[in-house]
Amino acid sequence: GKYWLRLIKADSMAATIKDLSKKVGCSVSTVSRALNGSYGVHPNTIEKVRQAAKEMGYVPNSGAKQLVTQRSNLIGVFFPEFGMESIRDFEDFFAPLRKALRLYRKEMLIFSVPFAGYQEGSLREWVQSRSLEGCVFLQPFSKEHPLMKEALKLRVPCVNLGNSLGPRCSLVASDDYEGGRLAGTYLIRQGHRSIGYINGPEELSICQERYAGFRDALQSANIT
Repeated sequence: GKYWLRLIKADSMAATIKDLSKKVGCSVSTVSRALNGSYGVHPNTIEKVRQAAKEMGYVPNSGAKQLVTQRSNLIGVFFPEFGMESIRDFEDFFAPLRKALRLYRKEMLIFSVPFAGYQEGSLREWVQSRSLEGCVFLQPFSKEHPLMKEALKLRVPCVNLGNSLGPRCSLVASDDYEGGRLAGTYLIRQGHRSIGYINGPEELSICQERYAGFRDALQSANIT
């Protein structure tokens, strides 16, 4: 009980922007603009405020800041859930993405979405309830998937790593056909002639395109 009370007391003594204002001798508005790096504040004042914030352990209230600026600085990152497999590549993707977003003072929220059981309207709810400023959709959310159809309809700023491209939606994708062709060409140049090919699910476009490129490379060398 005593320990719990002490935790509450310590939390209640957290430094506020008013405390910073008193310490540096500036108005609250000036301190706020200094912390946000806004124009019209002398560099020396900005440094003074930031140093005081560091010494006092001041942490901005993101909720209050959002009410004032009407911006959350949050980017939603959506990756698929599969019942048949686990894709470990996503783990390598999150760290560099977060590092890139922080260059623009953005943070990310990760959403795990059932690929086959997506509930229509969920994206709208997530975007509005979290005030997401943008979205990143990982593979294999394609233009045929209801999640991407909803994203294009909402016109939310987004980047898609599948094959969806549209209003306010940019596309980052590899050339699967060319990848398959390069793989086949490489094996042929190594002198191989009896070559096996293990494909993925036939209904996936990435599997179709990779196989098509691989097949054309072999056919160009007169290999059936």
